[in-house]
Amino acid sequence: MKCKTLKLALLISSVLVFNPLWAIQQVKIESQELKTITVENFQFKDMDKDGKLTPYEDWRLTPEQRAKDLLARMTLEEKAGMMMHGNARSLEDELGHGDKYNLEELKNLILNDKVNSLITRLEVSPEDFAQQNNQLQKIAESSRLSIPLTISVDPRNTFYYGNEKTTKNGFSQWPGTLGMAAIGSEKDINKYGDIIRQEYRSLGITQALSPMADLGTEPRWARFEGTFGENPELSKKMVRGYISGMQNGKEGLNSQSVSAVVKHWVGYGAAEEGFDSHSFYGKYARFTEKDSLKKHIIPFTGAFEVNVAAIMPTYSILKNAQINNHRIDPVGAGFNKYLLKDLLRDTYKFKGVIMSDWNITKDCNDVCINGTPQGVAPKAEGMPWGVENLTVEERFIKAILAGVQQFGGVSNSSTIVSAVKNNKLDEKLIDSAVLAILTQKFALGQFETPFIDPNEASKFVGNQNFQQIANKAQFNSMVLLENKQQTLPLDTNKKVYLHGFVTETKKSIKKSSNYC
Repeated sequence: MKCKTLKLALLISSVLVFNPLWAIQQVKIESQELKTITVENFQFKDMDKDGKLTPYEDWRLTPEQRAKDLLARMTLEEKAGMMMHGNARSLEDELGHGDKYNLEELKNLILNDKVNSLITRLEVSPEDFAQQNNQLQKIAESSRLSIPLTISVDPRNTFYYGNEKTTKNGFSQWPGTLGMAAIGSEKDINKYGDIIRQEYRSLGITQALSPMADLGTEPRWARFEGTFGENPELSKKMVRGYISGMQNGKEGLNSQSVSAVVKHWVGYGAAEEGFDSHSFYGKYARFTEKDSLKKHIIPFTGAFEVNVAAIMPTYSILKNAQINNHRIDPVGAGFNKYLLKDLLRDTYKFKGVIMSDWNITKDCNDVCINGTPQGVAPKAEGMPWGVENLTVEERFIKAILAGVQQFGGVSNSSTIVSAVKNNKLDEKLIDSAVLAILTQKFALGQFETPFIDPNEASKFVGNQNFQQIANKAQFNSMVLLENKQQTLPLDTNKKVYLHGFVTETKKSIKKSSNYC
């Protein structure tokens, strides 16, 4: 009898400890237009507006379960739109620079073109920023399935001389990535990522198009300043610390994360002659030693260790590169099946989303090759390196077959729809990409709380405590150069070419020196 009593007590105890139903609590839900559904005393948003609780509306389920249910309800057009990562256009600029979103154009982009991820480039106060992001989410909420937007941003927390836009937004201002690398502390850059994460989330931004894990092996390269330098192990440590701060931990995404997009896979920092691969003449990264590409991979392994959400392939063609006796095909990484599937997926077991860099499927026309004529406003041109002779449709197909799941800088998904309908693409590939994107959206808690409080944003972004920590980092990043080889003072018979300096500075230097 005692044995039976003991077994019953253990059974009851195990139910109380392990049954998750006992631990469920109502999560916060926010909506501006949707009705709520009450089931078993819990509230849910009626996102498909049918008056019933469907699985993707049920926050008690896992992100994977909800994503699979939502995917099954989406049309091909909605799925193709999910694979676009467009520009949040402003009244002043197609790319989004300025102080007001172009709501009419964005409404058409979100509701008709089904685009669901947008990069923001607004230059406004935190309160205004939050209010305008809420306006975009309100548009998304009115769509057929009420799928919230992913709003992304390029780095905003570093001050560059002559660029006052970074301070207008109120973000805390830190050393650049090279400055953080000079400090060399994974703990410090983890704090850096953590503070930026909190600022972004307070504005409704849930994706960071950073960090750059590129190894700076070519000092003439213009984007060297955005890297953590040329030391592979130091860069790995910095990348790992940054991402775990941005994503609120090392285990992947949660409802307080900002998903990080590590870039640019891989070898970008070996830019041939220092030219950048945004330009036609800089499309190559050059490798002169066998397996030297392995050194460029090391910083990315830090991102993999903390389950980075997404990765962005480089524009560059890896000239003469080979790894493990495999010679890399002469096409940009966004079209390179070996780099994305064999190496990234199979060898390094990356499980996140692969997002292309901007405009890889667009044409490179005469302006792209020869430059913008004088007096003509420059526009974003295509960067389809290695596949210039393919059609736009063929580029989309090649990129998807290579492993790309989302396309940066483009909004017209009709090419994907047409390719599927004409049996040039298997819809299963589209489903796989959209499932990965949706799962991350659910993990971030975007479906429950897409809106933010503008008043809180104005108090939060760049607050005094955050800036004090940033100021300490600024101080600690200072490096003292010693004149050990008597480089200074410079020989007065030599001339120094000043490139990129503002006119006033050039004039003042020329008055006191022989510089030109």
